[in-house]
Amino acid sequence: MPFALAVIKGDADLSDCPDLTEAEIEALKGSVTTSDWREELILKLREEVKTIKFQDVAGGLGIALKDYALVLNCMGREFRISPDGEITTSGHITPWIKILLLHYVRTAGQEDLTGKWASYSELKAGLVKASSFERDCEIPLRELFDKDLSKVEMVLNRLGAEKREDFPTKNAWHLSLQR
Repeated sequence: MPFALAVIKGDADLSDCPDLTEAEIEALKGSVTTSDWREELILKLREEVKTIKFQDVAGGLGIALKDYALVLNCMGREFRISPDGEITTSGHITPWIKILLLHYVRTAGQEDLTGKWASYSELKAGLVKASSFERDCEIPLRELFDKDLSKVEMVLNRLGAEKREDFPTKNAWHLSLQR
């Protein structure tokens, strides 16, 4: 199933499957349509962002407006969002970051905050995602902390976290969300 999804998303080719013969690959080629819902969502969000006057929302978003583009720091990098919704930065941009940033601009930062943390299990379809999040995020992070704390400290510093000395543990950082 994961291989089939990779083929549909365009991340893999039928010929990558060791179990398919050349004849089977040729027979299947015509029936496979690639589609990545993330890219379709990004295109939809870009269209919505095109209708927004950046000068009207920049202040409420806490984002600088430079040369008609919104410029913001996210996850330790500077991102530029042009009036046509194109996002640029140094390095690779994942579809998830594009979706996050475009949604933030689209809602003009006006979504009401609940004032409480929500776990994946509380979100719609979250129970399914909770185990994936633990496997793909929490466990690797715990292993990284256990293996090389200096790398973790470097990343936390890059994100703007400050080491705290007023906690009972010697390894505590604080990252202000009010940036």
